[in-house]
Amino acid sequence: MVGFGFGLINRKKKRNKSMKKIKKYFGEILTVIGGFITTYNVFDFHYGRPIRWLKEHYYYLDKTLYCIAVGVSLMVIGILIIRNKKK
Repeated sequence: MVGFGFGLINRKKKRNKSMKKIKKYFGEILTVIGGFITTYNVFDFHYGRPIRWLKEHYYYLDKTLYCIAVGVSLMVIGILIIRNKKK
């Protein structure tokens, strides 16, 4: 019984250490995730006729535009967190 309690305490300490690392690098994590999402979706364009009477051209689907906006937002939030951390 005593050993179980100490093991539980050690797990909580390890979890707290990993949470501190995540909090420490949270801005960097958001910036990297946002950059990945944006880059992945920028190259996800389509070629063809989205509407019959238009000429053929390159275009983005709505979901792709939303993902690009989310990616840029995550990058901006990450950069703001990094800047505020340094002050």
